[in-house]
Amino acid sequence: MGAAWINQETGYTFRHNIQSGNASSTNAKVNAVLSVFEVCPSGSKIHLFTNSQAVVFGLNAIASGKYCDSPISHIIKKPEWTSWEAIALIFNLKKLKCEVTKIEASGNFFIRRSPGIYS
Repeated sequence: MGAAWINQETGYTFRHNIQSGNASSTNAKVNAVLSVFEVCPSGSKIHLFTNSQAVVFGLNAIASGKYCDSPISHIIKKPEWTSWEAIALIFNLKKLKCEVTKIEASGNFFIRRSPGIYS
């Protein structure tokens, strides 16, 4: 199982294979989100399109600040909790803005960045 994305505005791409012990569609998509946040410059506005309700819920919780208010016992119940912790850390350190849209399609998610963010 793997994760991949392409930013058509910048030409940046990402491709990653998920180890069989950690393979799940949610884990693949969460790792793809993590890689997007890694390559974005500080202060970026990111618009993600995904068919994963788990990604929508997780990113909305991080963006609203509810994730950081969650008890650690709730966070570590998720199999991909370490990736969510990294996403939350990068999101806050880089002061990212993220909008996430749930789509009714199978496959991976799509990324659109606001114009003028990349130089």
